[in-house]
Order: sequence, then C-alpha cells, then structure tokens
Amino acid sequence: MEFRQLRYFVAIVENGSFTRAAEALFIAQPSLSQQIALLEDELHVRLLIRGGRGISLTPSGTVFYSQANVLLKQLSTMRELVQMSDDSPSGVVSVGFPFSISSLLAVPVVEAVSSSYPNIQLSVVESPSVYLSELFLNGRLDLCFLSKKLPRSNTVHAAYDEELRFAGTPSAMAFLGESKEIELVKACGHPLLLPSRSNTSRSSIENAIAQFGLHLNVVAELESSRLLQAAAIKNLGFIIQPASALDYEVRAGHLRAVNIVEPSLTRTVSLCSSSHRPMTRQTQCVLDILLKIASNYWA
Repeated sequence: MEFRQLRYFVAIVENGSFTRAAEALFIAQPSLSQQIALLEDELHVRLLIRGGRGISLTPSGTVFYSQANVLLKQLSTMRELVQMSDDSPSGVVSVGFPFSISSLLAVPVVEAVSSSYPNIQLSVVESPSVYLSELFLNGRLDLCFLSKKLPRSNTVHAAYDEELRFAGTPSAMAFLGESKEIELVKACGHPLLLPSRSNTSRSSIENAIAQFGLHLNVVAELESSRLLQAAAIKNLGFIIQPASALDYEVRAGHLRAVNIVEPSLTRTVSLCSSSHRPMTRQTQCVLDILLKIASNYWA
C-alpha cells in the first residue's frame, strides 16, 4: 500500500467521482482506476461502488476513508515537524472559538501570535459549540475551546468555570433597583431569548429549573450569541449568557447583567487538542498563548 493510493482514494470520495478526482489530481482516469483496483486487491475488500450518480462507499470503504484521512494528516504533520525551525516556528494553526467567547479572546490571541510568531498563520474558526465539536472531532481544528465533554482520546489542557448571568437593557432591568443578583426562579418568569436545547448553556438552565418543576418562558430561540444580544438590546426579551459573552455589551452600556443565585448557574469551558495528532512546534506556541490569555481572563 502506498501513500499516493490513500491520497487518490480520499480525492475520489471527496470529489464524488473518478472523473472529477482525476481532474483535481492532474492524472489520467485509467491510472486512477488502476491504483484503486490494486488497493482493493491488496486489501481483499471492495471499497467503492460506482453508480450513475457517482460513487458510494461500502462499509469497509467508510472505515478505510476515516483511517486514510488520519494517516495523511500524520504525514503532513511529519513534514512540518522535520522542516520547521525551533527558532522560527511556521505553518498554519487552526483554532476554534465558540461565539460566546470569540469576541473576548480571538482578537487578543491573533495580536499575540502575530507579534510573537510572525511566521505562524493563525486560522480562527468561530461557530456554535455543537458545530465546533464536530469540526474538532473530524480533525479540522488543531486547538479548540469547547463547553461540552469530549471522548477521552482528546486532551484537555485547561478547564475554566464561568458563571451564567441574567441580562437585559438598563431600562428593562430597572425592576431590580440596585441589586446585583436575581433568583433563578424569578429570572425564569421573565420573557427569555435563549439558544436551542443543544446548547450547553441552555442545558444548564433546563437542568437547574427541573428541580423546581418550572417551565422557561421562551419567546424566541437564537443560536448566535450576537443575535441574542441584539434582540435583547431591542427589548425583545431577557437573555442568560456566560459572563464572557456579555462583556463587550455590558462595558458599552447597552446591557446590564446580574448574577443568578439560588442556585447559581455555571458552565465549564475547556481548551482541547486531539491526542490523535502530534503536537507541532507551532501548535504548542499558539497553545501557550491561548493558555496565558484565557488564564488572565478567568483567573
């Protein structure tokens, strides 16, 4: 088995046909077909089924595709490890940020990496946690902030506990007077703008109120942290979000946030890397910066 056969196989799957894969690889289609036939002969299994609408994977092909991706990524990482210089690490490092913390941490991280390691190209991906976890588990991200538990095969470098707060416009929050807190039961009685049930913050709220036999007064579900805040600023309802997500709008005076008590609500944010992939020098450099900046905020 040769690495080029793995690369050819992955290209066929990702392009959906032998013809498009041959064009993308700049090789003749007969040569491509021959290499896949040799691969199947060596493995004694059928990997692909050709059809009128393209190709499909057999069960064996699905397993082989997953492992081929891992091996090709490891080969790419090996090249980076050999070629890079300890004094001047270089290469692309991809980092995932949930919407809730990207506005707080992403720009400082980009600034720090650019200043300290000009040859490192940082690729920042901003997305809801549920989608970030899929990207991370599929090997699309080197490092990722997540607020959900991952399989043990992944490494958690740091975990930070963060409070969820109740927020609305200063005028809408006037009923609290000068108080800096609100009981959970009372907070849930107000019209709420919340993310969907797949969101970890929503799960924390749902689990906490279950003991009281209460139901949330949800007027709308908005997955994006920014959309939730924009709707709250328009006085369409109140929001319950992590402190980091609310930081900018609170400092700007657009929103007022108070602590939730009896009980308080928290979530855990973890900074993760995959143990399936070797830690390159450039990834370690970015990880060190992430740990420093996150620790300064959540100290």
